[in-house]
Amino acid sequence: MPWGIAINNATRECAGFWGGDEFYGYNLPAGWEAYYPDYANDVVPTPFGNCTWEYDREQACCGQLGLPFVSDNIGEGFDTGFGTCEFFGNCTCVEEGRKVFYETQDKCCEGLEGIPSINDNGTPTLDEAYCTKCGDSECKPPENIWNCPEDCQEKECQINSDCSGANEICVSHECKSLSPPVYADDSSVSTKPSGGGSTMYLMFVVLGVVLAAFALFLVKRKR
Repeated sequence: MPWGIAINNATRECAGFWGGDEFYGYNLPAGWEAYYPDYANDVVPTPFGNCTWEYDREQACCGQLGLPFVSDNIGEGFDTGFGTCEFFGNCTCVEEGRKVFYETQDKCCEGLEGIPSINDNGTPTLDEAYCTKCGDSECKPPENIWNCPEDCQEKECQINSDCSGANEICVSHECKSLSPPVYADDSSVSTKPSGGGSTMYLMFVVLGVVLAAFALFLVKRKR
């Protein structure tokens, strides 16, 4: 739509006005009327007379009419929805278990909700989600304890991201730790294996060698 001016006849105020384009539009507030240029004569006809039209000089036009200027664009903005499936009337919904992409404004079918797609480290992806029935007491991929805890908390794991531990993986629907065992530090009862047995064995071997050498020395001395 072309630029023009708008006048409130009751308050005798004047303002610039643009109706917008296919993506974003502007509505006039109540009590305002729009007037557009006669480009053949470069004037804007109004009930208050004509004013000379120059683009981006709406204030000067209002001044020529003797009306106070109150706004560059008095219109109230709104999104037209152009380019969306609603605008063209060809919307289709995304079924359960399938991805929706935020940038394409996809929508889940009725009864489903979009849950974040979660990486194995428990962080959500930023550009996609999955349509699912979170809250139906059934934990199924892509649901896990991170994006649907009401269905998956304290239940068998399906994928690695179902496990809450930083070093856990899902093996046969059970979370297994990849970390080495941690031994208790207790002076009275210790579960840590001791290396004392091997040390004692080495001492006996050395002692045996020494005794054998001493016996051989005695035998040679008697001869």
